Amino acid sequence: MGRSVLLFVVCSILTVSTESTATWVVRPDSTGDAPTIQAGIDSAGAGDTVMVMAGTYHEHDIAVKSGIYLTSETGLRDCVTIDADNLGRVLVCTGLDSTTFLVG
Repeated sequence: MGRSVLLFVVCSILTVSTESTATWVVRPDSTGDAPTIQAGIDSAGAGDTVMVMAGTYHEHDIAVKSGIYLTSETGLRDCVTIDADNLGRVLVCTGLDSTTFLVG
């Protein structure tokens, strides 16, 4: 009985620690995993990455949510331009926790 309980605990720990995260690629021509940055963020779960490929994006009021890693393709700010076209803010970052990262 003791060995089966230990095996169950070990299997449970391995199951929890092997959860995978996804990377959502966003391309300016909408051919990525998500057609827009907002769609990538909406599709992403905690621990996921939304990778924005180099180019110009015409989006506004992009609502960032906690737990995601939002990054440009290179990690540098000069490869991605988000043009809100004077329709609102580029990003809305309210109530985010320390598991959220904006890079580039």
